[in-house]
Amino acid sequence: MYRERQAEAIAWFERALAIYEREGATSYADIMRSELGCCHFALHEDDKAFEYFSRALKVSRENGALASLHIDLANMGALNLRRGEFSPAIAHFQEALQIAHRLGDKISISKWLHNLAIAYSQMGNPVLSAGFLKQSEEVTKSVEAARAAVSSIR
Repeated sequence: MYRERQAEAIAWFERALAIYEREGATSYADIMRSELGCCHFALHEDDKAFEYFSRALKVSRENGALASLHIDLANMGALNLRRGEFSPAIAHFQEALQIAHRLGDKISISKWLHNLAIAYSQMGNPVLSAGFLKQSEEVTKSVEAARAAVSSIR
């Protein structure tokens, strides 16, 4: 939605965050924090991204908001991975994957498996990387097949 326009999006998300905080809409405020973290991550402002991702992750975890928690975990995992912090990255991706499985979110399952493949590849473990990549591709194929089936009904 704001690809390649993160700097512009930051101002918008900061205004929205201030409004949500003022109005007491804490769950929406935390969504804005997650979005701000993504903007700063894309701009390679990792310290700012870490602040926003940490807060969003903490609140999602406290509230048991699984739909946002697995995304917040994956965001933090991506930041850990960029920093070369493999163990926390893998832990975050694995927890995100478990939650996505519980939610039945196959698109996210494929993404988090792919993230694990990237992490293990960067760690120099091509066997594990290939295994996760294969699983990711299989899930993606099942999603594409489901979409095709729905499209054929229309």
